[in-house]
Amino acid sequence: MNLKNYFVTKVQSLSLKELGFNESCLACYTENDELAFRPSFHHTEINAPLIVQALDWLSNELGSKVTDVDNGIYALKENIRKIIDVTVSLTFEVYRKSKTYEDGHYLIITNESTYPESIQILYGECTDYNGAMYDDYAIRFISPSFEIIHE
Repeated sequence: MNLKNYFVTKVQSLSLKELGFNESCLACYTENDELAFRPSFHHTEINAPLIVQALDWLSNELGSKVTDVDNGIYALKENIRKIIDVTVSLTFEVYRKSKTYEDGHYLIITNESTYPESIQILYGECTDYNGAMYDDYAIRFISPSFEIIHE
């Protein structure tokens, strides 16, 4: 059996690095995609953990036994997506019925809600993305206009 078979692939190594793996390894992948059996001395080299080392690390991170590196990487990525906690600070102003707001995307808080709702103002009409219209008297607060970026 080839010694390379005991180590994770370069793609797996990159994924593990993105997920926070930074343990010392017996080998590394060079910029030429070769597995080198020496410690990484250059920032261009990527640590190549043993498969068992990666499985132990993934099991520790997930809190459950992992038996396949790819499945463990996938599970950890999904877990991270679920637990990302983002704090956003928004400034709202009191909605003024007499003010003309520019066309654009806004967040509003209505009289019946305590959470912001996303709306669009177009030609003076406030609508949500399902087409529901908002009466001026239903809106308590409004955010500054913002741009929606689709990835």
